Amino acid sequence: MESLGLSVLDSLPEPIAVLDQNGVIGAVNAAWRQFAWINGGGSEATSPIGVNYLSICDQAAATPNGEEGALAAEGIRAVMDGRRTEFHLEYPCHTAYEQRWFRMTVTRLFGSTSQVVVSHRNITHTKRTEIAARLAQAMLRQASEEDPLTDLPNRAVLTQRLEALVERCRTEAEPGFALLFLEMDRFKLINDALGHRAGDEMLIVLGQRLRDAETAGSFAARFGDHQRVGRSRIGRQPVGIEHAALDVDRLAKGIAQLVGGYAESRRLAQEPLHRLVDAADRVHWRRNSNKQPEKLSGEVLANWINARRKGAGLGLPFAVSLSQATAVPIGLIPCAHGGTSMDEWSPALRDKGGDSLYGAMYRRFQAAGGKVTGILWYQGESDANPKDAPQFRKKFEDFIAAVRRDFNDPDLPFSYVQIGRHVSKSPPEPWNLVQEEQRLVALRISNVQMVASITSALDDGIHVSTADLKRLGHELALLALSRPIYTLSREKESAPPEPAFIRRDGNLVRIGFSGGKGGLHAPGRISGFTIHDATGTPVPMIYRADIDPSEPTVIRLYLDNNPPAGATVRYGYGRDPYCNLTDERGFAVPVFGPIVLPQAIAGSGRLGDQ
Repeated sequence: MESLGLSVLDSLPEPIAVLDQNGVIGAVNAAWRQFAWINGGGSEATSPIGVNYLSICDQAAATPNGEEGALAAEGIRAVMDGRRTEFHLEYPCHTAYEQRWFRMTVTRLFGSTSQVVVSHRNITHTKRTEIAARLAQAMLRQASEEDPLTDLPNRAVLTQRLEALVERCRTEAEPGFALLFLEMDRFKLINDALGHRAGDEMLIVLGQRLRDAETAGSFAARFGDHQRVGRSRIGRQPVGIEHAALDVDRLAKGIAQLVGGYAESRRLAQEPLHRLVDAADRVHWRRNSNKQPEKLSGEVLANWINARRKGAGLGLPFAVSLSQATAVPIGLIPCAHGGTSMDEWSPALRDKGGDSLYGAMYRRFQAAGGKVTGILWYQGESDANPKDAPQFRKKFEDFIAAVRRDFNDPDLPFSYVQIGRHVSKSPPEPWNLVQEEQRLVALRISNVQMVASITSALDDGIHVSTADLKRLGHELALLALSRPIYTLSREKESAPPEPAFIRRDGNLVRIGFSGGKGGLHAPGRISGFTIHDATGTPVPMIYRADIDPSEPTVIRLYLDNNPPAGATVRYGYGRDPYCNLTDERGFAVPVFGPIVLPQAIAGSGRLGDQ
């Protein structure tokens, strides 16, 4: 019966634990272990029995944002000593990738006078619904008072305020007020030449410029389709227009900036960061039936947007993580174009401007002021073929050098992702060659960093899942924090794990790793290592792989026979291998190899530029 009870507990989707009268965990279900592991429980996640849950709550209460920990501990004790029959607590449990909420319930164990049952139910969907409802209510209130495009007060609000001001001037001898009307001359030309979307963007930015020019006692509103009104209080003493509360000079400068640069306007980042079909540069547009680039607009563009179901990258998660860690706003200049090769990104095409990928990127760099602090890069799949893979390293290194030259920064940080998996019957050798070249480039060139995606899930046969794109963006942000500008006030972040040496003692092969943090980790049996003969053919030899308990950065491979002459070792061989080796933070060990195995007994070799 006891095993039946445990099976029933493990069948329940909600994390459940049973505590004794002292708060010590006596039993948990599988969902609890998974819940603890996901939320950073470490060793306590896999072996929670005997852990004092009340102590964990008390420790959480001592942290800067630990109010829920104190409430949870008090609620559990209240149920234990009979002051309450049950206790409920809704609390946030956010991660770097998403916002989550849970509801903790504590009840007395049936038939016991002191033991209690603690469960946690994920209520994120309910909370998001509540938040959405509140936002909808707020939007309804705003809709009656604000212009929906510019968020400025609308004509009705302006009329009410003007009536109140006129009445106040009549009855209270107020000194008066001033009105400034702004008419957008020839605005129809913008809509006709660039489309209504461009016109809307111009109006939105103009509205922001008006708000930026406001000071105490003034406000701006939208009066009609193309009219804006600024209202300013006038003091009792004679003043010149330059002293009015509405900063007219700043407003004029703002409008001049708007007219000169609205086509590359800045906005709050959200997915997708940019759309190719109506991008500013022709190189991103689709080809029409005549094989000519054609920009989507109007109803066709609207239908395309409504039908789109995908559109995520690692840029926004990178910026969010970096901004949260530094409290500094991060600007992104999106230039990406999926499914492109290094030839299509050739720096030799720079002078083609918006008709080439490199030229379009360079144009945006100049439009943003000619100064950036780093490059994010995720590319290589289109070069993983027999023709292009052998030239990939040179093209990639030449590309990095050209970007640093053209962007006037010889040490410009360059961060990228090693390509991961591809569910395909195509030969694996070109794919693995590009992966190895990407790994070696990060070792050869200074201020270049790489993270591996080989452990990532896929959303189709080649594209990394949205969740893992967010994780990779977060990992790139952690690497960016290693730059000296960020390490003045924080500990320098360790580099990802990287193979550093290989030693062989008989049929035991030891592979050591540098970088990483907290040693190597793998859920279950370590997978991904293979032995190959001199021709590159896999040879089944590894019957066991484990982490050296005395050196947690060393992998031990046990071979059932002597490897053949010229044998090599690889990690992540094939287009779709199963690899599960990471460091404590979750940074994946990169795909590497082929690395020649030392033939001499007790010999060793460095995993360098082979």
